[in-house]
Amino acid sequence: MAKQAVEARDVHPEIAKTELGLAIMLTDEAAVALRVAEGDVLRAEADGTGGVRLFGRDPRVAQDVAIGEDVMDDNRGTLRVLAK
Repeated sequence: MAKQAVEARDVHPEIAKTELGLAIMLTDEAAVALRVAEGDVLRAEADGTGGVRLFGRDPRVAQDVAIGEDVMDDNRGTLRVLAK
């Protein structure tokens, strides 16, 4: 899965103070492009030019989850017995 990056020129976030610190508020379009919703966590990476790229989901995690689901599907019977 390729990284879903939204370039800085496409994001017009606002910074708001919260009880715990600062929050970044994204436009609806940026949230859709990042495939995030309220409560999700964004991942930020330096882009090497002094900027930051935001990612909604880590593709490595998605791949690991898919592998785990395959293992569970392949071993459903064994896992059912172990769960008893």
